[in-house]
Amino acid sequence: MDIQLFNTSFDDIIRLNLSEGPHTNIFEPKFEARRQIAQLRETLVNVYRGEKSLLAMQQMCRCLAFTASNMIDVEEEEEALPFLRQAYTLVGHCIREELLDSIGDVEPTSMDTINTETKAGNVSPQAENQFACSVEYMQVLNALGYYYSLSSGENAKAVLELAERVYTAWDHWFREQSPTFALEDLTITEDGKLVLPETADTQHRQQQLRRFEMEDAFITTLFFLAQVSGALGQPMARCCHLTVYRQLLMRKEFSPVTWAESTFQLASYYAQMNAFGKAYHCLLAGQRIMPTEDPAFHKEKTIGKVALAFGHFYVSVLAHYGALFSRHSNKGERAIVAADQPTAKALETETYWVDFPDVAPATPWPPVLNFEQARDTFKEGIKWLQEAATVYPFEEQCTTYMDIQRTISQLYAALSHFETDRRRSIAIVQRQIALTEGLPSQLSFNAYPTDYRQLLLDLGMLHNDLIELRKQQRRQPFENETPLKDGAYNKLVQRTFQYFHQFCETWRDPRTSVLPDILPEEDRVAFFSALIHLAQTQLHFYAPSPKAEYDNIGIGMEGFQRALQFAERNPMAEQRIAKELELAKQMVSMLPAKREAVMWHAMQTR
Repeated sequence: MDIQLFNTSFDDIIRLNLSEGPHTNIFEPKFEARRQIAQLRETLVNVYRGEKSLLAMQQMCRCLAFTASNMIDVEEEEEALPFLRQAYTLVGHCIREELLDSIGDVEPTSMDTINTETKAGNVSPQAENQFACSVEYMQVLNALGYYYSLSSGENAKAVLELAERVYTAWDHWFREQSPTFALEDLTITEDGKLVLPETADTQHRQQQLRRFEMEDAFITTLFFLAQVSGALGQPMARCCHLTVYRQLLMRKEFSPVTWAESTFQLASYYAQMNAFGKAYHCLLAGQRIMPTEDPAFHKEKTIGKVALAFGHFYVSVLAHYGALFSRHSNKGERAIVAADQPTAKALETETYWVDFPDVAPATPWPPVLNFEQARDTFKEGIKWLQEAATVYPFEEQCTTYMDIQRTISQLYAALSHFETDRRRSIAIVQRQIALTEGLPSQLSFNAYPTDYRQLLLDLGMLHNDLIELRKQQRRQPFENETPLKDGAYNKLVQRTFQYFHQFCETWRDPRTSVLPDILPEEDRVAFFSALIHLAQTQLHFYAPSPKAEYDNIGIGMEGFQRALQFAERNPMAEQRIAKELELAKQMVSMLPAKREAVMWHAMQTR
């Protein structure tokens, strides 16, 4: 069949298949695409009957692979299998340049044979034949990988990795041909169509088309590989990065909002491995593509996503360098720089990294070594997070708003690592508390139980940090400090106690007023931790008399015993509670002696 006529018909069917159907039947375009591809297959059968050719066989391979993928899309994978097996048979004959008597009733290859041959990789296009049928072979392997992904991730990964090896070998060979073209050399329209230069000769046009078709097949390979790797719990950043890069250049299934979100996810991944320069590059690329000025998109889907991504990035930067500063600042800035070594995962990114176009190249992120640099980083982070908070107001997006406030609190916590002035450290914690202190009273526990509990736990922990600072201040005040008096200090401890108490009370049955002995498995660790903090907080109270201290220690002992009893009745993963469990046991063992010592001292001083 004429190449241009076939390509036009085939591309139109693909676009129809990708289009969105009515809400009454979202698969309607896919079924219509299936009907049209069946007609195209029939046309190819008739053309081949009139004149046998490898070209018609290759075109039939594409149609069969597409039909199989179309059926898998609508959950008809068993119906797709015969088409897959026929496509595999046919592409093998194409590679070996063996003309068949007919292409309408191709003998399907058994799945056992397909498994054996794909694992061995011995039915692949070769350089000796100028990698003939590489596009068709990759399309068949992609469809096979798609099919396998529904039942066997390992088989799917093996087939897709074979497809990638085919592309890599072809790419190496193709770059040495003349003329040759890279993906970046092609002109592609916004709707993903290749524009061939009218003045170029036939060979130039054919080479450009070949590059385009191979890249089109490879982007599908990478996309499926990323999905399969993720499902197997294996690294997927390489496949994701290369997929997103090619999506931008080829405009394949391209949505600006979705594409930008993908780069933000990549940025988050790179930030986790402390590759901040690469993360920032991804953020800039996503920001450039995100349609923030388009009225067709709501702010929370565009501007808000950008602001959140940048805000989280600066939290990651400041938290990383804050931890390094805490450990190494006493040895000087050089020690911090020396400790800031790239992780193994960060080094691995160099093997596949490619910069996104129209954005400044990724460069190493400057380290944050002192308070002034930390403050500058903090200012950038707070700017983005405050912008995000205006896009997601509490009244309309309460859970997102609360997450933003928690993230701002994390930014303050990261800044506190660089703070050497205790008064300012206290002010930072107070600012963290102020961010969320008023939210529990505005939030319905019945509507948002998880968020409500998390707020109480966070506030309890922040108040606990404040207690530690205030205790230090009371024990050893500096000249410019005013320590809390006993009453004010005990009020702080009482507020802290109350947050942990309220957290535990949320499990009390409102009808029976009974707190269950056994909690759901997912709630146990948090509840146990709160019980430990309750007991610890009790011991923070200032006791004005020996009797008050004696009683206070007794209440603390009961708190730790209660925590141990809860742990006995509610099994939890040992590694998650090991430290707190050991602490509770030690306190139950130690506190009786301490209480007796208080009594003895009181009797001696009468």
